[in-house]
Amino acid sequence: MPRSVPLRLVGCLLAALALSGLAPAAAASHWEAFATRVFEPIAAARRLPYETATALTQDRQGAIWIGTLGGLARHDGYRVQPYVARPGESDRLPDNHVRALLALPDGGLLVGTHAGGLARFDPNTDAFIAIEPPDRAPGWSRILALAPARDGGAWVASEAGLAHWPAGAERIEPVPGWPQLSALSVLEEADGTLWVGSGAGLRRRLPDKAIFRPLEAETALAREMAEDAVWSLLQDAAGRLWFGTGRSGLGRVEDGVVHSRPGLSGRQGQAGGRTITALLEPSPGLLWAATDGIGIIAVDGEHAPTLIQHDPALPVSPSGDAVRAMLRDRSGNVWIATERGVNRHDTQARAVLSVLPSPLSPLTLSDQNVHSVAVDRQGRAWLGLGQGRIDVLDPATGALHRLQLEDPQTAREVQALLPLPDGSVLAGARGVARIDGRSLEVTPSAIPALEGEVVNALARDGDGLLVGTQEGMLRLDAAGRVLRRWQRGITPDSGLADTPVHGIDQIGAAGTWVGTAGGLSLFPPSASLSGSAEPITLRHDPGRPDSLPHDNIGSVLADARGRIWVGTFGGGVGVVGSWPPPPGEAPRFRTLTTRQGLSDNSVAALLPDAKGRIWASTARGLTMIPADGGPARVLTMRDGVRVRTYLPRSAARAPGGELLFGGLGGLSIVLPGRAEQPRPPPRIGFTGMALDGHAMPPGLAPTAGTRLDLPTGVRRLRVDFALLDFHAPAGTRYAYRLADLDQEWTEANPEDPAAHFERLPPGLHRLQVRAWTGPVGAGPAAETSLVLAVPPRWFESTWFGLLALMVCGLAVMGLVQGRTAYLRHRQRELTRLVDERTRELRAANRRLDRLAGTDPLTGLLNRRRFAERAAQILAEAEHGGPGFALVLFDLDRFKQLNDTHGHNAGDAALVGFCRLAARLCRPQDLLGRHGGEEIMLLVPGCDASGGRAIAERIRAAQAENPVSWEGGRLVVTVSGGVAAWQRGESLEALIHRADAALYAAKHGGRDQVRAA
Repeated sequence: MPRSVPLRLVGCLLAALALSGLAPAAAASHWEAFATRVFEPIAAARRLPYETATALTQDRQGAIWIGTLGGLARHDGYRVQPYVARPGESDRLPDNHVRALLALPDGGLLVGTHAGGLARFDPNTDAFIAIEPPDRAPGWSRILALAPARDGGAWVASEAGLAHWPAGAERIEPVPGWPQLSALSVLEEADGTLWVGSGAGLRRRLPDKAIFRPLEAETALAREMAEDAVWSLLQDAAGRLWFGTGRSGLGRVEDGVVHSRPGLSGRQGQAGGRTITALLEPSPGLLWAATDGIGIIAVDGEHAPTLIQHDPALPVSPSGDAVRAMLRDRSGNVWIATERGVNRHDTQARAVLSVLPSPLSPLTLSDQNVHSVAVDRQGRAWLGLGQGRIDVLDPATGALHRLQLEDPQTAREVQALLPLPDGSVLAGARGVARIDGRSLEVTPSAIPALEGEVVNALARDGDGLLVGTQEGMLRLDAAGRVLRRWQRGITPDSGLADTPVHGIDQIGAAGTWVGTAGGLSLFPPSASLSGSAEPITLRHDPGRPDSLPHDNIGSVLADARGRIWVGTFGGGVGVVGSWPPPPGEAPRFRTLTTRQGLSDNSVAALLPDAKGRIWASTARGLTMIPADGGPARVLTMRDGVRVRTYLPRSAARAPGGELLFGGLGGLSIVLPGRAEQPRPPPRIGFTGMALDGHAMPPGLAPTAGTRLDLPTGVRRLRVDFALLDFHAPAGTRYAYRLADLDQEWTEANPEDPAAHFERLPPGLHRLQVRAWTGPVGAGPAAETSLVLAVPPRWFESTWFGLLALMVCGLAVMGLVQGRTAYLRHRQRELTRLVDERTRELRAANRRLDRLAGTDPLTGLLNRRRFAERAAQILAEAEHGGPGFALVLFDLDRFKQLNDTHGHNAGDAALVGFCRLAARLCRPQDLLGRHGGEEIMLLVPGCDASGGRAIAERIRAAQAENPVSWEGGRLVVTVSGGVAAWQRGESLEALIHRADAALYAAKHGGRDQVRAA
């Protein structure tokens, strides 16, 4: 029997990975049961004053303020500006334990602390102004909650009771009629109804009334809840009031009566006696209740409550399960403050649902990489994973079943899946297994004739089967007998284009298309696959721009217009307008590459949607190609893309029109209807400023579209900026320029985007800022500008210039005669000095040129200079010179080394390897740093075996030379991938093959060299 884990949509663990609430404009999808809810940790989290976050708010400018146990912080998506208490400084934070925050209309904040009372933050001075309590009662120093009041002030809940802060006042006032109880939470409705949670239960004061009264309860359980400590309050979109208690779970109030909720109320409810610390409505009808130890309880309509919890194996899960505060910002992000930091969840990134791996959550994938995808007649998605694993996703029931094939399939990835008409599914790994569609029972060796064969592709052939393997393509009859095998022919026009078959696509009237690494083989419909039928072979012709773009073939499909689309690994997509071509003519391909908007030229799979658009998964993302030939659109993290690299032919279309793409790290489910829905354009905000190196208070940051008048004498300026919707900050690039002075744009640091200027000239200058969220070459997602007014200094004024001109003129007239003789005497000396300085300058330029081409850590050629030298060698080889081999080295377990011993140890290991490799190389060899821990070696005059011998020598020497570190010795090994240059091959393609060989070496156990 297979190992199966069925789950129901109503199970508690479902919500740990179910997608968050939906906007009303988009319909729900059954596939959302499997989508991983992504919680991104904030950038620069290490700069928080303390790891445990306790309070959240968003100010008028759009920045997020974070209260912690150790201070307060302002976050603009990239930078964290901390504020902490300092003894003896009255304008500082009164206490580092921040319990409550409230943004004020003037851009400031109210800050409630644990032991320092209430303070107001002035954004124009960076100062905290203490607000006096009503009396000397010690409980006023412990502020528990803050809420906006209708009059522009605020309600203050404290251990001493309930108070009101009039806007701008220096003192809070006790609220008449409030009993002698601590106030834990407070909320005012639009009509003036005031709700207050206390240690003795929930109280309500009606408009124009002075008495706070307890509420009636529907049942005894509801009465118990209404009298428990109430720590959180929320009025939802339907006008109902929800409250969270200390021990009795979650309740609601309707028509002035307290109601319990099955599964949520009482100590036996979902909260299990935990305190509900915060309430939030991420979208209408969806309620989140934060707890102090079991994560977030999600309540969606009348469905059973579910949990959102930390998953140690899932980096995008919440950082912790003790959630102190939640916030929905103005762009739809949900922020949660936990005991281990702050996370952001984008509720609008829903065009692509991501299903990610984790062994701890039963609705996640059982293995990291999805090598094949198929959808059966029941609409279930079958995912072929590594080590003989198969996951089955059933959107109709919300169940995920995990299957494990038996040996020898466990030694291979499941590269091929084929649903059959009887409901069963064939799975190809090493051999073929059959899985019963109902019982999910596995027959390990369903086709004895294929035992031992590495199966890459499966396709039906009437009652028989076509099987693509590493040894060619086989045709089997209904009984599983092999009728014929096709392999690479002896001549270019015979047999298959190459022996390893990657894919088999049956294109109806266009015949059967067989993709290999050496070209495309086509069996026309008129040529039967029985007997002696031979395919037509299509290959890339460097002399014909309209030939097949590349020989390494991915998937092939025919669209609704009859066009044939061919995805290739390295050449992009080739499109033939009609098929077959005219008799006697070769097919003419129109090529789509990154220049036409593809995310990468290595195309893994192609799928059409219901509107005729073509979706391409590539080595670097997802691309939508419009049916009318318009510009392609690359989907990004803003759309929900979490998988960065997609695997060949791992794709399928679901009956509902959803498109499933498998890749390294998970599965992407594209919802085309959502992808075409426009999202509000992001806005660039100026979030900070520094003048002559001195940081200005946040309230003085400039506003987009306005004029910034700099103080006289200021010439150094830094202006911080960010997209204040906070969506995908890690995938956004920025550039800036002064429109009147700069022709080119200056790229900003993507981790700390800011414009830097030194020695600004006087006058008016327009600062332009752009942000890109798509691939390089795409148009900017947002743009803004700011006018900088730089006043002249006294010596730069007009009157001073005229005066200086007059003085200079008189001086020149008086000195001309006396200086003439001296100047002639000095002419020869100056000529000598000029010659000397010219020589020094040329030497300095040569030194700078060397530095510009050298990696500062390892001393090797950097990636740009290596590419320039390699291009020269490639050009010589193309014109009859000797060939060469390329070796790509990668230090094994480098991340583990960094994590265990620190980055300095990693640097020492990398430098030691580079020095060792340099000693073992020949003078004519090129050695350079490709990036990170990857080192490239170009060996002129060598074939693959020669290059592999050199690489083996270096690998063996590295294994025998441990790295000395802090009195010990670290054994660091390397893996290598070798590829020999083939005539007509580009450097990028050669590197790609070497990288594939390196990947095989890594996958094969490391500390070895593999050849492409």
